[in-house]
Amino acid sequence: MSAFTQDFIIQPAGRKKHKTGAMDGPARLWNPDGTPFTAFGGVKKGTAVADVAAADATVSAGAAPTKAEFDTVVAELNETKRQLNTLIGSLRTAGVIG
Repeated sequence: MSAFTQDFIIQPAGRKKHKTGAMDGPARLWNPDGTPFTAFGGVKKGTAVADVAAADATVSAGAAPTKAEFDTVVAELNETKRQLNTLIGSLRTAGVIG
């Protein structure tokens, strides 16, 4: 005995002539192995990226920043760059970007 197969026809969104009917129920699609069906370009989740933890830079007390103030900005910039590179790598690994 074979399994029941239901065919779904995907229609473009925004058709003005379509009226909601009894057969317009939500559907979830699954592969035969039980994994979610994602052939329509579903977005894969990338690796989680932590928030930037460096202290926020503050306005300089004088006309020119002190070495400590400058070092704070450099540390925040370096951490932001590292986080951005991690995020880009995660999106690339997930196949969201090339």
